[in-house]
Order: sequence, then C-alpha cells, then structure tokens
Amino acid sequence: MDTFRRIVREVGVCMIGQTAELAPADKRIYALRDVSATVEAIPLIVASILSKKLAEGIDALVLDVKVGRGAFMKNRAQARELGAALCEVGQAAGKRVSALLTDMDAPLGRTVGNALETREAIDILRGRGPTICSPAPSPSAPRCWSSAGRRRPPGGRDAPARGHRQRRRCARVRAHDRSPGGDPRVVADPERLPSCDHLVEVLSDTAGWSTPSTPSK
Repeated sequence: MDTFRRIVREVGVCMIGQTAELAPADKRIYALRDVSATVEAIPLIVASILSKKLAEGIDALVLDVKVGRGAFMKNRAQARELGAALCEVGQAAGKRVSALLTDMDAPLGRTVGNALETREAIDILRGRGPTICSPAPSPSAPRCWSSAGRRRPPGGRDAPARGHRQRRRCARVRAHDRSPGGDPRVVADPERLPSCDHLVEVLSDTAGWSTPSTPSK
C-alpha cells in the first residue's frame, strides 16, 4: 500500500489489484451467492462492486458495464439496469458516478492477447490512428478517449472532448511503468513487449465476422 500511495502521489494514477483488507466480507458473501443461486441478483452485484470502490475512498468513478455474448449481462436492457443501479447507489453515497456500456459481442480493438492489446492501447493513447494489425483506426479508440475524458471530474457534456485533448498527456503511462516490475521504455518502443517466436497470418477470402468455434473432443 505504501508503494501504491507513492505512485499515486508521483504519477497521478496507479493500477492495483484488490487486497484482502479492502473489503474482506465481499469474498464470503459472494461464496454464499454462488450456492444460493443469487449471483445474478442486481442489488447484490451492486453491493459487491461498490463495497470495494467506496472502501477505496474515491471521489469519482467511471464504470465499464459489459454487455453481449462474452459478458455476464447478455442484453442491453440488463446492462442498463445494472449501470443505472450502480450510478444511483454511488451517487447516493456522495460520489460522482457514470457508467459506459461496452459491447462484448466482439473484441474491442483489432488485436487479441495481452501484449498485442497493450501495444494497441499505447498507440491509441499516443494519438496514432492505425494500429499494428490494421490500416484502419481501432474501434476501441473512441471508447478509450471517451473514458479518459469521463475520468476527470467534474463531468459534463464535454467529457469525451476532454478525452481527445488529454490523450497527449498520456506520457504518464511511461511514468507509471516505472513502478516495480514495469519497463517504461515500451511506451516509446512497443517492440520491447513480449512476442511469440512464430507468426502465422490467416486471411479470409470474404468479408465477415470471426466467431468462436466449439472445441473438438
């Protein structure tokens, strides 16, 4: 926690996983939900998510609510209901809260995989339209810039526009990567990211969508 606080003071942002001390009751309550068929109960989902967020001492929160085949909420009506409930409870606690619905029917960007997605995100934050795997702008770019604008309070209609103006300030990613285990050089030189030994390019004869197949037994 001391390292986390130091990075926040020095850089202004830090990514961290949940600690056992943050919301210790949540794990036990979730285990009860798992055996009582209440995992899908929206009030309990809201309690689980916001218990951790509010325990962090936040001032503002932007929630990424997934919707689609690859998400827990399969349709937009369910996702909107969850997002509205999260915002209502968070705002009742005196926090600035907004929610974005993210389509999980397909990958957000042009790439799939930890290193490739990190490289694509770096390209977007540096203002580069094309990604490494496509001559077209990444479909995740508008969502990424919109989130960047919404992160900074106070909110408002110009939040997505602020995201566009602020993307050049994302050199702080380089500073953040100076935290333990990080390599700040990857921001300027993504070739330093891990890569596989062999690459195979698979091309389609026609336009369309690639969908997951059922593994053969």
